[in-house]
Parts: sequence; C-alpha cells; structure tokens
Amino acid sequence: MKTFFLLLAFPGLLFAQTPPAPGFAAEAKPLEAEALRLRVNGKAFSYQTAAGNTVRVEYKENGYAFANTGASSDSGKWRIEESAVCVEWSRFPSGCSEFRSLGNALQVKLKSNGEIVVLNAR
Repeated sequence: MKTFFLLLAFPGLLFAQTPPAPGFAAEAKPLEAEALRLRVNGKAFSYQTAAGNTVRVEYKENGYAFANTGASSDSGKWRIEESAVCVEWSRFPSGCSEFRSLGNALQVKLKSNGEIVVLNAR
C-alpha cells in the first residue's frame, strides 16, 4: 500500500507505467454540494484502483474522514466544495477529488492521478 501513496505524492510514477485514465462516464452527472453531502455524510465506501489496491474511506458525520488500504491508514477533516470532497489528511497527501453521480453509484476522479474509480457502499 505504501506504493499507492507514493503514487499519490508522485503521480508521474503512475503515468510512466500505465496509460492515462479515462474520463467520467458520459452519463455521470455532477452533484450540487448539498446533494453530494447527503450521498457521503456518515457513510463508508471502498474502491479498487487500477493498480489493484483496495481502499476503504469513511466520511463521518462529525467532519472527520478515515482511510485505510493494506497496512496504511490515515484520518483528517473533510468538507464539500461544489462537486468535490476535500480532505486534509494527517499523513496522506491532502486535496479535493471530484465526484459524479452515476445512477445509484458514485464515480470519483482521484486528485492524485486523475484515475476514475467507482465507490462501493459498505
């Protein structure tokens, strides 16, 4: 998992090994800030990266987020900015990731490398 977070800090490493990430699905729709808040607040999700890593993230109602993948984990404060969720992590690289609604699913464009992932509710 440490490799995944190195890729977050140095996205050029990822692009040297894999092709550029595709964009959001054509039918994926941006969410208003309040609609996005309702979709993530108090919920936990998991997703799989193109590199095969499984990441679990939880957006607590008290404004804190928790993430873990393999042996790595972190926590920080989260907030909504337009159609993005922003997290100020303690150790992981902080920033905002853009979200889109795809029916009942959420697609996310990871801030680290532009990869599009689908969040699975836990």
